[in-house]
Amino acid sequence: MGHALENSLDAIRAAARLRADAVELDVRIRQGTLVCAHDRGQDGPPLQRALDLALDLGLRVELDMKESGRRPLSALAEHLDRAGAHERAWVSTFHPLAAWRLRHLDPRLVVGWSIARSWAERLPLWSGWPQWLGLQVIEPEVGLLTPERRALWQSQGLVVETWCVPLPHARHYLDDDVSVVLDTLE
Repeated sequence: MGHALENSLDAIRAAARLRADAVELDVRIRQGTLVCAHDRGQDGPPLQRALDLALDLGLRVELDMKESGRRPLSALAEHLDRAGAHERAWVSTFHPLAAWRLRHLDPRLVVGWSIARSWAERLPLWSGWPQWLGLQVIEPEVGLLTPERRALWQSQGLVVETWCVPLPHARHYLDDDVSVVLDTLE
């Protein structure tokens, strides 16, 4: 099977064909419209179209919000509300303040905080923040997920999801009740 561009409608269709449980869509704002694109200036479909397609195909959706401003966050909450997606979608962000804003914009939203390796030294300082931010999901890059952190976050009632997981190692994390984000299902 060929590869589809990330965040494209073809990638969503391919994920459904390969029986994925969910898709991750990167969300940015371009000319006042939310689009699915990982990098600034990258082409991508309008968020509403991609979200509707994923939901129509029976997929759950993680929206990785790359923006942190009030206007894009409000627009994102409105898209989810319009799609009736609160039960099948969640939002993740690298920006703790954006996570807090999202939870206060719409308390029905499931919100996660993505943590990159660059946060490794500061991570102990943030240990109490998931509760303060009102998070339900914590999403450390795979290199930050130690058994001790996993146990702590799970004991706090957080869903733990990790990313940058090589496909051969996915089963190990799934067996520990950790969700994984894969770049490929092949």
